[in-house]
This record gives sequence, C-alpha cells and structure tokens, in this order.
Amino acid sequence: MEIVHRAWMVEEANRYCLAAELLATHNYLHRQAQINAALSIEMLLKSFISKSDQHEGEVCETYNSKRGHDLNKLANKLPTEVCSRFGISPTKDGIPATKSRRLIERYANTFIEDRYIYESPKDKVRPGYSVEFIKLARNLINNTIEVYIETGCTDPWVSEYKSV
Repeated sequence: MEIVHRAWMVEEANRYCLAAELLATHNYLHRQAQINAALSIEMLLKSFISKSDQHEGEVCETYNSKRGHDLNKLANKLPTEVCSRFGISPTKDGIPATKSRRLIERYANTFIEDRYIYESPKDKVRPGYSVEFIKLARNLINNTIEVYIETGCTDPWVSEYKSV
C-alpha cells in the first residue's frame, strides 16, 4: 500500500479528536463533541486523498484537498487498501460492511447538520450523539499513525505520538 504522509493533517485531526473526547466528558456538550469528532474524521479521510500544494516536505506544507464534509463520500474516495486496513470498506448491497462504516454512513453529515442545531433539519431526523463515533475518530487516528510508522514516516509528531 502506497501512502503519502500528511502528518500535519493527522496532527490537526488528533487535536479535534482530543477536543471531542474532552467535551464528551461534560454533560450538555455531547453535540459539540460529536461535531469535533466529525471534523477529526473528515480531516483524516482527506489526508489520504489530498495533494501537497505548497512547501512540500517542509513543516509548513499545505494541501489541496477535495471540498465537502460528507464523510461517506470522502470514505468512498479512499484507496481500497486503506478502507480494508481501517475497517471502513464500502457498503455492499445496501448494507455497511463493518460497524465503522455504519458509523461513517450514519454520521456522514454531522459537521453540516449539527453545527446550527437551531435551524430546521431538511426533512431528516438528526442521528444524535454516539460515544462510538468519537471512539471511531480515535481508532482511525491510531491506525493512521501505525501505517505511517510502518511506511517510514519520519515526522517528529508521528514518531512521538502515544496512542490514547
């Protein structure tokens, strides 16, 4: 599996995941935790499909990634090997292949739909809060770090990362 390391994107995804985990420990902040987990997963998925656009290989490297916040659509753009390794293989015959893929599909639009809770949903019921979704963000980050280390990433943040 050929992986291009986007360590800064993974580091940022980790920060939003940490925020989600901290928010989830407080009553009345579960929606905000969910939104941060969605953003974390979005960044992580985009890290596998983005392209470097400036300062490649430098600390301040920036990326050009696909726009959009739909986690399901982003997951569908990932290489098959990544989906397999992370347990997020595509749906087959209308049925999600794994629990992780079910979570991605269920909460695909969390970032868009839940940021402004006071606005009426578009003929949909919001799926609500799930601690499992936050755990998925953490698992995807941990798996990404494992893959990065296996594929020779030398980024200092990756090298010093400790699984939570």
